[in-house]
This record gives sequence, C-alpha cells and structure tokens, in this order.
Amino acid sequence: MMILLFCTLRHLSLESSRPLKHIEYIDNFDKPVNKDQAHILRWVNKKWKRLSNYCGGNYKFLKANLKSPSGETPIFVHELSDDASVSGMLFRNGMWDPDNLNLIHTYLLENPDMAFIDLGSHVGTFSLMAAKLGRQVLSVDPLRENVLRLCKSIEAGGLTDNIIVFFTAVSNTYSQFTFQRDHANIGGTRLSDKKVSIAINESVIDSEVINTVHLDDLLPLVNFKRAFMKMDVEEHELQVLKGGIHFLDTVDVPYILMEWFWHKKATGQFGQDIIEYLAVRDYKPYTPSINAEKLLRLEDYRRWPIDVLWKKTSSN
Repeated sequence: MMILLFCTLRHLSLESSRPLKHIEYIDNFDKPVNKDQAHILRWVNKKWKRLSNYCGGNYKFLKANLKSPSGETPIFVHELSDDASVSGMLFRNGMWDPDNLNLIHTYLLENPDMAFIDLGSHVGTFSLMAAKLGRQVLSVDPLRENVLRLCKSIEAGGLTDNIIVFFTAVSNTYSQFTFQRDHANIGGTRLSDKKVSIAINESVIDSEVINTVHLDDLLPLVNFKRAFMKMDVEEHELQVLKGGIHFLDTVDVPYILMEWFWHKKATGQFGQDIIEYLAVRDYKPYTPSINAEKLLRLEDYRRWPIDVLWKKTSSN
C-alpha cells in the first residue's frame, strides 16, 4: 500500500515542486528542537538533515478522527477523489485496516519495551496508533503529500516526542527514482522501474523524485533495542531487507508484518527470495490473526494471504 506518472495538473500544481521558504534545514541534531514541531528528516548529500517547520505552510487538508485502539487522535487525509480507499475509510469511519491495527496494538501491549517501525506509512494510521500508545516510532514514506499530512497529524495530536519521520524511500541502493501512481489510490503508489539522476536543490522538494537510502542508515537515529516492523512498500520488500543487514543484526525485530499482495501473484518475482532471506534469520511466516494464527507452508506462498506476519524464533 505505500513506497510508492500519473497525476492531474491540478494535483501537481498544488503539491509538486515549490520553493520551501518557511523551511529551515538543520545539520546539527543537538540544536534545540521546537517541541511543537514534528521531526521530519530528509536525506541530502549523503546525510540526514532535519526540516524545521516542514508543515508550517498554509495547507488546507481534510481532517479526520482516527479511532485507534490506543485512543482517538486527529489524522489529516487526502482528497477522497485522490485516495478513495485509505483516506475514504478514515474520513468516513475513522478507521483503516482495523484487523492489522489491532494485531500490532496487541503485540505492542504484550511487549512494553517494543518500539514501532513503519515502512510505508502513508498518512500515518499505524504510526499514530503506536505513538498514541506512548511508543517510539520511526515512520518512513517517500511521498511529499503523505509526509505533509502525517506532519500535521503529529503536531495536531501532540505526538512530536514520539515520532521521527524519514522523508525518503528505503532500498538496497543509493539511487533516485520517480513514482508509478495508481488513479485514485495514493496508497498504491510505488517506485518506478526507471532510475533518474537529478541534482537535488535544498530549496525545492520535487514530489516526483526521491532519493533512496538503506534501512541501515536509520540506525544512528534509533534509541531502542526492540521493535515491531510493518513493511508495506509495494513489491520493494526484498530490496528493503537487503539494505538492512546491520539493522536486523542490531535491533531485535521479533515481528515483521509484511504486505504479500504482489508476491502471491503469478507475476511476482521476489517471494521465494524473501522467504530464503528471512529463513536464514530464523523467521517463520504466519497468518496475521490474533485469534487464528497459523503457520504457513513455504511451498504455498502463492496462496498466502495478502499480509503475512513473520515471527522470529530466536532473539538477538
């Protein structure tokens, strides 16, 4: 549903390349932070920079009320014509993917020391739930329109102490990509197969180009030892894992909830490689269900559910 050219001129004119006059890039992470501002980081010239006042512009976003198992909190969503499924459900019902949301909430409650890593956060349904529970959250998304809304939600909900947002895409290479977009489904946006090479201008953020980093590059910002990881990166899961060898050796990640939609298809290319990669690291696949968890047969991976819960059989 996330890492993710198909845009209307109206959409591009509102949220594509524009000068960021209200934003300050901060290199020094020891500099005092405004407690009212969300922590948004961007990868520029091979290092993280903090974007101060990132969502401080005059943005008019649809506001919904997220009804999470951790409590209610504001969440800003997309126009329903641009994101019918996720934003539509959140705006009308205050919920999205309640089964997986409750699953993660349950595991977090059972593990008070566990943080949450949200790879492909979209507008932040899962990140906000975990932060509302008081957990430390690392949230990653490459789409400017998603990060802007999540930034607003963090500030409106008073959750700035709990979430760090990485405005980037995670892969196993340092590259630049454009996006492949689905009509009326921002949640289905994914990295294009074509790499590009464009000079990055700090004063302008291009909504159609993103720099990729390794999962390992998040490690300097990690201040916890254990975490639940959600991975929803639109068929880019293998590349994320390959870029996180040191991350998975350093942080104890007992559970990975992974979207399997693309890998169960006949055209899916990476399912077997993901299985082999995780098996070496003592992970086994289960149905993501609180009450009816079942070990999945590896040879039947084309018939697995659209989401899979990988459970580690050993701890770091």
